[in-house]
Amino acid sequence: METLSIQEVADTFSKDLPDWQREVNLAWLTSLHGLMAEGGVWGSPGLGTIYRKKGDGFVLEDSLPA
Repeated sequence: METLSIQEVADTFSKDLPDWQREVNLAWLTSLHGLMAEGGVWGSPGLGTIYRKKGDGFVLEDSLPA
């Protein structure tokens, strides 16, 4: 599975937002990444996605149909 950068993951749920909101989301996700252990899982029921921390980014583990 492809490892996505923190920026790429943030872009998946921030692309249609104003710049300031995108920056806040990126800062939040960067902070979350720093708190997680390698292999840790982060899921968002609202987005229907589950990511696993891998190195400097995340791997999309699963996504629910829209």
